Amino acid sequence: MFEFDWLVVARGWRFLVAGIQVTLFIVAAATTIGLVIGLVIGLLRGMKVRGIDFVAGWYIEVFRNTPILVQIVWFYYVLPLVLGTPGMSAATTCIISIGLNAGAYLAEVFRAGIQAVDVGQMEASRSLGMSYLKAMGLIILPQAVRNVLPALVNTFVVLIKESAQVTFVGVMDVMHRGDMLSTNTSRPIEAYTAVAAIYFVICYAISKGAGLIERRIATAS
Repeated sequence: MFEFDWLVVARGWRFLVAGIQVTLFIVAAATTIGLVIGLVIGLLRGMKVRGIDFVAGWYIEVFRNTPILVQIVWFYYVLPLVLGTPGMSAATTCIISIGLNAGAYLAEVFRAGIQAVDVGQMEASRSLGMSYLKAMGLIILPQAVRNVLPALVNTFVVLIKESAQVTFVGVMDVMHRGDMLSTNTSRPIEAYTAVAAIYFVICYAISKGAGLIERRIATAS
């Protein structure tokens, strides 16, 4: 009968936890890139400029309809061969790949949030002499962000889980350290159970914290 060896977890806990910083750094940096890309594309698509809308639409379709692991591997191994240049570091490649992936999803999130705001508010702002961008920044976007806050948090949580894919290019995140612990101890059940627990705690804490913020915003409104 199998017995769970807690000593494996106890001895390897610090080694695993050290990967949290790597995971959160990659996800935070990628999310920042994704937010900028998503916001810009969301705004541009709202302006309905034909050429820009076409390019943005294809960017969204490509990154939403290919696995994030394939994107990471492509940018890390294939892109340097295509360009004939030295490749980026594994961590940088993962940040850019995950950021571009996040941007594709967040672009649609922001577009939906902007469209959810009453169109009359934009018309009223323009009638007061505001430019499109000024009205968007001062009137529309604050409401849109509040509308899409749950989706933004959900995207961040999903990226934390998806970031486990970076282990395939050798980044020393939580998952990669779990692989190493499993190999070194020949105890995969304990190693991967500990990894799962770490991801659960991180994602659960973020989700609960975001829920608290949402309730406070709703109460303030």
